Amino acid sequence: ELHGELSADLQCEVARGVGLNTHTPNTNPSVKVLILGGAFGVGLGGLLRTGGDTSHDVAVGSDGTARVTRPLVNLGPDGKSSLDRWVDVISKCAGPAGEQLVSLDETYVVANSDNVHEYVSWSLEGGGVDCMSKQSEKIAIGNIVDNGASSSDPRPGPASDLRFAVDTVLGNQHHVVVIDGHNAPVAGFDLGKLVSCAVSRGKSTLVRVDMDSQSCGADASDFVHLTLAPAAEGSKRYGPHADVLSVVPFPGTESNTNVAVGCAMFLRSETVSLLPRFFTEVGDLEPARESLGRFLAWVASRTRLTACAVPNGVAFPLTTENDLATANKFYAFYADQQSKALGEICPKNRPAPKQSSNESTLRMQMLADRFAAIDKRRGSVKTHAMKAALDLDMLLPLFFEKIKKESEGDENDHSGFTVIGPDGKETRPLPFRFRDADAWNSSKNKPKQHPCYVTTQNVSYGKAPTIADMPQRWHGVRGEFTSKFTGGNYADSGLVVGNLKSKVHASLDGE
Repeated sequence: ELHGELSADLQCEVARGVGLNTHTPNTNPSVKVLILGGAFGVGLGGLLRTGGDTSHDVAVGSDGTARVTRPLVNLGPDGKSSLDRWVDVISKCAGPAGEQLVSLDETYVVANSDNVHEYVSWSLEGGGVDCMSKQSEKIAIGNIVDNGASSSDPRPGPASDLRFAVDTVLGNQHHVVVIDGHNAPVAGFDLGKLVSCAVSRGKSTLVRVDMDSQSCGADASDFVHLTLAPAAEGSKRYGPHADVLSVVPFPGTESNTNVAVGCAMFLRSETVSLLPRFFTEVGDLEPARESLGRFLAWVASRTRLTACAVPNGVAFPLTTENDLATANKFYAFYADQQSKALGEICPKNRPAPKQSSNESTLRMQMLADRFAAIDKRRGSVKTHAMKAALDLDMLLPLFFEKIKKESEGDENDHSGFTVIGPDGKETRPLPFRFRDADAWNSSKNKPKQHPCYVTTQNVSYGKAPTIADMPQRWHGVRGEFTSKFTGGNYADSGLVVGNLKSKVHASLDGE
C-alpha cells in the first residue's frame, strides 16, 4: 500500500496529525478551515461494488469490506474531486475589498486510519513536495489529521472529528470554518460571503439552503433543519441574515420547515470552546452522522446563531450511486453552458473592424479608451455577461428539468415542474424560445453608421442578442393564449345586464 511506502518521517507526521505546526495562545483569533473527510464510505462502496461500477476506485479492506473515499471521487468532465473543488473555493475566499479571508496554509482535513494514505497521495500529486513546503493548489501533508478510527472501530461522528481537530491542530482560540467534504460544491460557491457575514455580525453563522430549490435531489431527512426568524412580524420570508430560532437534528418526523443547514458553517472561537461541555452534558452521540446537528441544536439553545444565504451556496451530496450520477451530469451541463456562453460573449473568430483612414482609426481608438474607462469604473461588461449567463438560479432549474425529462421520457410537458426563485415566488424554467439566443435573428439590412455617432436604435436593435440578453425568469403558464389567439381587435360580446346610465340626469337612469 502507498501508506506503507511513505517515508518514516511522513508516516510519523501524519500519525501525529499535527505536522510541524505549533499553536500558542492568540488574543486576536484567526480563521482556520476544517474539511471533514473521515467518513468510511462503506455504504457507497458496497453499492458500487455490487453494481459493477468500474468508473470509480473502490478500495477493499482486510476484512473484505468495500469502501469509497467520497471527497476524492473524480467528478465531471474535468475530473476534479470534491476536495479539489473545495480547495478552489477556499483559495478564492475573499472579502468585499478583495482581501483574502482564509488560507490553504490554515486549512486542515480530518481523515481516518483507512483512508489517510489516500489523502496523503492526493496532497503529493503533481508535486514532489516535502512535508515542510506548502503547495498553493494543495493542502500540505502536515495539515492532514488522522483521527485514529477505522472501519473495525467506527468513529463517533463529525462532532467528535471536530473536537479531535480542535484538540490537536486548531486550538479553541480560533474561529473555524467547518466544511463537509462529502458534498461537492458548485462553481462560484461564495465562501467569502459566509466569513464576512460571521465576522461583521459577531455570531456563529451557518450556510442555509432552501429545500425546495437547493437540495440537489437529496432527501430531506439527510439535512439538519432550521427554524428562522422572519424578516418582519407575520412575514413568511427571511432576510439574507436570519437568526436561528431552533435546530432540528432529526428532521424525519419533527420538522415542518423547508430551510436546512448547508455544507459549510463558521463557528466562532466562543462556540468552539463549548465543545468539551457539550460532550460532557450530552454523552451518547448515536446515531453518529447526526452528532454535528445535535451540537448545533445544543448551541442554539444557549447562544445566538445566524443562517446566511450564500451566493451559489449549493453542493451535491455524494452518498449513493444516483448522487454521483447527478453530480457528474451537472458538472458536464455547467461546462457545456460555460463553453456556449464564452463562444457567444467572447467569440474567437470575430472579424477585425475595417479601418479606412487615419481619422477613423483615431476615432475608434478614442471610443476604445472611453469604453475601457467605463469598464474600469463599472466592471467589465463581459464579466457581468458571463455572470448572468451562468447564474445558478437560472441553470439549476434548467438542469433538474432536463434530469426530470430524461427520467420520465417526456420532452414536452413541464407544466408540473416549478421552483422557488430568489424572490420567494414560484417560477418556471425558461421556455425554449428564450434559452437559445442564436434563434433570434438580428436585422441584416441595418444601415451602417459612423462609429462616433451611433444612434440608440442601432445599439438596441442592430446587434445580435447573446445569452446575457435573454430573460432569466418566466412566470407564464403554458402560453395557450398566444397559440390560440386568431388575431383581430378584442370585442366584448358579453350580455349587458346593468342599468343604462343617463348622460343628462341621474333620475333618467334606466330609460
